[in-house]
Amino acid sequence: MQQLANQVPRSGDVLETELITPGSTLYYAFRRLPDHHRLPCLGLFGLYYELRGLLFSHSETVYVQFAWWYEELERMLAGKPRHPVTQAISPWQYISEARPLDWMTKLEPLLGVSHFNDEQELLEFCVAAGAPVSAALRLLSDTETDKSLAINDFLIRMAVAYTLVDFLQNLGKYLRDGIVPIPRSELAPSCTRASELLAADNTPTFFKVMQTQYNRVENTLTAASAKLSANQIPKQYVALMIAEIHKAILREIQRSNYDVVKNYIDITPLRKAWIAWNTYRKVMRHASV
Repeated sequence: MQQLANQVPRSGDVLETELITPGSTLYYAFRRLPDHHRLPCLGLFGLYYELRGLLFSHSETVYVQFAWWYEELERMLAGKPRHPVTQAISPWQYISEARPLDWMTKLEPLLGVSHFNDEQELLEFCVAAGAPVSAALRLLSDTETDKSLAINDFLIRMAVAYTLVDFLQNLGKYLRDGIVPIPRSELAPSCTRASELLAADNTPTFFKVMQTQYNRVENTLTAASAKLSANQIPKQYVALMIAEIHKAILREIQRSNYDVVKNYIDITPLRKAWIAWNTYRKVMRHASV
């Protein structure tokens, strides 16, 4: 994503190609979105990845980069974005209500994070880092005017789950980079460092730890869905597509005996396409009842 920093998009199609990977979860979840929603929400997901990458950076220039993004969000709110990501977001008329500068204020203390002491720290990180995802889901789920606590809770839980799934799928990469996205309170005394956790792969202790991570994501997704009332379900079809694809990925990770240290566990693009279509079909059938 960073290579886009000095580029000006030639068209919406070019930007969309840069921001989304064919065969990915977002690729299938966003296919039914109208154009005026697709690019802004892609931009918000792009911003999520940009900022999350900075949070885990240990470079001496990270604060300079973070300050640049803060200024870029200010330019975006003033109608003068420079980066393709913010250029994609800026047409969304509700972006000022999402208070993106507040996102940066909450993220700044998290710069350089490499571990979490307990579950509360982990979830607070996921809420702060996932703010652009929550905003994207609000946009694409057509809930801009719905300010109910239930919807807000749903969006936040979905964003938390999105980050937790990423931690689980990419655990090996994170550990090799010296980052432990598992609360220390849930690790055995002998497995509190990334190198120690890498060495514990396939042990009973590791298996027990991974079951806890799996249950956390699954419970978060279940709790999110429980927040939706019957009349809200059709409006949330994109978020529900993402949730169902993530559940399938979780089951695949569980079937692999949590082999996520040495391997990246995913499902095929064909399965993702089927899940997205089937979820949409069920949601629309629900809406017509």
